[in-house]
Amino acid sequence: MAFSAQAYRVVHLMIVNPGAVPLSVTLMNDRYNCYEGRPPIGEVMDLPAGGRYEMTLARVQGHGCDGKQGEIALQFSPSPAGRSVQHLDFDNDGGLELQRGWPNEYPGKLVRNPDGGYQYIVWRRPAVTAERSVGYWRLVCQQICNNTQAMSRSVTRTTEHREDKETINAVSMSLEAGIEFEGLGAKSSFTVSQEKRIGQSMSESLQRGETFTDTRNYVFTPEQMLQYHIFAVWQWVARTPLSDGSTFIIGSNKLTCTPDAQRPAYLPGSPQDLRACRGG
Repeated sequence: MAFSAQAYRVVHLMIVNPGAVPLSVTLMNDRYNCYEGRPPIGEVMDLPAGGRYEMTLARVQGHGCDGKQGEIALQFSPSPAGRSVQHLDFDNDGGLELQRGWPNEYPGKLVRNPDGGYQYIVWRRPAVTAERSVGYWRLVCQQICNNTQAMSRSVTRTTEHREDKETINAVSMSLEAGIEFEGLGAKSSFTVSQEKRIGQSMSESLQRGETFTDTRNYVFTPEQMLQYHIFAVWQWVARTPLSDGSTFIIGSNKLTCTPDAQRPAYLPGSPQDLRACRGG
């Protein structure tokens, strides 16, 4: 749409996404006043990682808008929790400013260019870091384990989150530093070396994208469970807390068995583990 410079000024606004996460920006259809331009009200603008979108803002002349500011509101997704909407005011003199004081205010930054246009730089998610990984045995089945116990995926998240490269690398570094074993008492130097070796192995699997969906089936008939003194079957997994508040869980194809419901107190590959499902 073309606008006459004699009628009113046009404000050019470039929305810039400097981050590694794509996002969408909605020009909200319930929070605007005296606006016409590009895009139309209600439009959803897609910004790829490192992408940008140019908006053209123009204040309506007359039609009840004399003496009033032009107003729009942009809604960003994804966004920091509870902070997704940015209100902006614009006028006939090419001015544009953030409208402060509204709840749910999005933490972007407005910059004016030397040529009079504007850039709105969107919030960039902080780099994800990982805390110490904790390894533990997760219960697969007990009493009745004669059904196929196949692993659907080895990598899961406790909150919705993209399994992006940044997160994978952070978790891998945590695993390589060595897994802390949940429930283990005093450690020996041998145990510490085991934890590091196991962590490195799981890190390599994670980097390869292994999911263990087609590993062997874990099938025990009631007769076999009685013969081998098996009450429960356990899978070795690692839990890694992340700086964004979520938890990254990676499973392995390491299984062990116990004669009771107590969680195993040993590491994968230990002598106890090697005998566990053989009636040793």
